[in-house]
Amino acid sequence: MIKTYDWYFGDEHTSTIKVDFKNKKVEVEHFTDEKPICAFHGKTNVTFTMWETMIERRVIPKTQVDAEAKMAAIGITEYDPYKIIEKTHGQMVHDAFEIIPR
Repeated sequence: MIKTYDWYFGDEHTSTIKVDFKNKKVEVEHFTDEKPICAFHGKTNVTFTMWETMIERRVIPKTQVDAEAKMAAIGITEYDPYKIIEKTHGQMVHDAFEIIPR
């Protein structure tokens, strides 16, 4: 299964990420030369492990004390980073990045 995600910095669509979950391959296309606001800081040679690490860093940590309550608040009953991304777009209070699944 291949899934596409759009990476935004504020309102600016800076990158598109295509993830082949079956073959564990990642393709990244950037739409700006401003590397700090692109997914993976402008890198295009991205591994599946790098992708998974980035996703896990943009969701509620599994070990967080109130993780179950926070997941319940967004309608998720079991920990799944991809379901959390679908609900929250990976938004964090300290930056303006979003990952929007297509």
